[in-house]
Amino acid sequence: WEGVENWGRQWQYDPAGFVLTGPLAIYTPSKRLSDYTFEFLGQIETRSLNWVFRAADLQNYYAMKIVLTNSGPLPQANLVRYAVIKGKAEKAVQTRLPLTISADTLYRVRTEVRDSDFSVTVQDQVVASWSDSRLKSGGVGFFSERGERGRLRWVQVAHQYDALGRLCALLAPYPVQATDPSWSGK
Repeated sequence: WEGVENWGRQWQYDPAGFVLTGPLAIYTPSKRLSDYTFEFLGQIETRSLNWVFRAADLQNYYAMKIVLTNSGPLPQANLVRYAVIKGKAEKAVQTRLPLTISADTLYRVRTEVRDSDFSVTVQDQVVASWSDSRLKSGGVGFFSERGERGRLRWVQVAHQYDALGRLCALLAPYPVQATDPSWSGK
């Protein structure tokens, strides 16, 4: 993982085995990928659950958030997406999540990254899809901004997953390996 200086001091494990996110951290072995599926199980600890994909570096990536917009007995949430290019966040696009949620919701999130097309599925329901061709490759990561914090249970990145890709991977495996098994999958 890579992040700004001392990023790891603000990330923590909780007693239940969740990882509590902090400043932006990118999973380094994924940075060379271009097409992949990025899936994780997470929970909003405070205000939002945030992730990035096609992260070329700490200054260029696509960012996503599930943000609680209304607490109370029937909470609501928005999906927020924006690009960060040369360190500058662009205007965010917000979409209301068409899901029934509660304060203790565990979100199963899947981001499909194919060429310049992207889609996001939350709780097995497609909630957004769009195209953007600016960032051609880059890895995955997580972050929390001031007043926000997410909890992660597991993370999985899959590439070369169609029939031809699996065959090619057998013949010439791509060198992406996790050093910590808790980050490699379910």
